[in-house]
Amino acid sequence: MIYTTSYFDKKNQHGTLISISSSEPKWFKYDYKFTAFVPKYTLVKAFKQDEISWKEYENQYRNNFEINKVEEFRIAMKQLKNYIGYDDCTLLCWCKNVAICHRIIVADILKSVGLTVVIK
Repeated sequence: MIYTTSYFDKKNQHGTLISISSSEPKWFKYDYKFTAFVPKYTLVKAFKQDEISWKEYENQYRNNFEINKVEEFRIAMKQLKNYIGYDDCTLLCWCKNVAICHRIIVADILKSVGLTVVIK
């Protein structure tokens, strides 16, 4: 199962911890960093500075995302299961409010290719 939550939400972190943000809190220990899902800095900056709406952020993120990255993620998850035996993983970033976080977009993309994702 794939979960997604914030670095700050310890109770909803399961299995292998995978960072999908450009940076992490210094105190946080993650297992892997998956850069395929890291949003472009310019996109995050534009949203945080109210230069674009959430809908525009979502559209641009999806347009910048290539479907082969989902396949890359599947391969990475297979490797994780083979090498460390974890069935669960958690995709993590800074955002506490998932309603305006790229994790919800990533979850939707992963669900569209048949993966099960629990959003927290």
